[in-house]
Amino acid sequence: MKVLLKFTATTPSPSLPIMKKPKLCPLSQQQQQDPKPFILLLPNHITVEIFSKLPITTLIQCRCVCKSWRRSLSDPHFARYLLSLTPPSLLIKRCRSFYLVEPPVRNGAVIKLAEDPNYLTPYLDVVGSCNGLLAVRYNSGQFYISNPILGEFLTLPRPRGRINCSFVCGFGFSPVSNVYKLVMASIPRKGSEGEVEVMVLTVGSGIWRSIGSSVYPCWIQSSGVYLNGVIHWIVGTGKLKLKLEDAFVICVFDVESEHFEELPLPPGSFRAGKVELELGVLGGCLTVNACYKNTISVWVMKEYGVAESWTKEYDIKDKLRGTFRSPPNVPRVLRVTEEGHVLLFFKHELQVHSLGKRGLVGLEVDRMPLVVHGACVHIPSFVSLKHAIAG
Repeated sequence: MKVLLKFTATTPSPSLPIMKKPKLCPLSQQQQQDPKPFILLLPNHITVEIFSKLPITTLIQCRCVCKSWRRSLSDPHFARYLLSLTPPSLLIKRCRSFYLVEPPVRNGAVIKLAEDPNYLTPYLDVVGSCNGLLAVRYNSGQFYISNPILGEFLTLPRPRGRINCSFVCGFGFSPVSNVYKLVMASIPRKGSEGEVEVMVLTVGSGIWRSIGSSVYPCWIQSSGVYLNGVIHWIVGTGKLKLKLEDAFVICVFDVESEHFEELPLPPGSFRAGKVELELGVLGGCLTVNACYKNTISVWVMKEYGVAESWTKEYDIKDKLRGTFRSPPNVPRVLRVTEEGHVLLFFKHELQVHSLGKRGLVGLEVDRMPLVVHGACVHIPSFVSLKHAIAG
């Protein structure tokens, strides 16, 4: 079965940055004798206008055409404007390599992104994607920030922590102070004692700060989900090891104030041992994916922070592929197409659920291996790390 996937950008387009029109001069005799392609002779403001309408994979190639195009695409004001127009793509991880897949996913352009030789380790875990930047954990307790489109990488200082701990992390941006922050909670392993210490790193400061201990001893989702200045996790209300009677809540971390709060879950009974929960974002709204034995229920919070706005959008059933409730292989809902097809990452492959049909269908992407090790939604950006960190 062939499924055509189409996506559209949901972000409104701001006005194009004003750029001065250069004064046009007649071609010199040397230029007439050695003519350049006409497109390279266009005024800069027209070239920029054309750039704003091209897909991101084409723009990546345009950066390599000439110095003037590279300068235009590297301009921080234009790069931020371009980011506001860019629709989300998929970022696929296989071993230590990353691939950018543009929509439509099945036939979209695929580009293998640059690798930094300093991070050639088989263990790479994407902590979060925010405004075109990635936070990646490697070698268990070390992190780096990257703009994978530009091939820029920034190694972060290693956080201090106890040896007998596991970690949950989150990456986000404060639109108030224009800074990026990485947050990490160190959780004592089973059989050890201690509090859940929370530390925060403002990217660019080089210093991890302790902001105290968390009241939540059991964190279900290892990487937080960022939305509108807030990072979200699913946490358990019980002790380190969940019991059947324990419940779940949504723990939120405000990136600006560095305070924790709670959000309500959708209506219904979500108990440990009966369901696996996964947070996500669809169409700019927070989602909860409730994974039961043969069913995935996708809930969408239509109005952020309002408990009554939780709406069940999808029930995906599949009895042939075994249980959905088998950590760490819990399905991750990635995107919904214009036609209503739901794209998921499950058991090391991309899969699709089509409206009006039961079950999941494996999705083959041109120029991509069938087996992949991770997938997330990522908005590619030409904003360099130095400009992003500088605010």
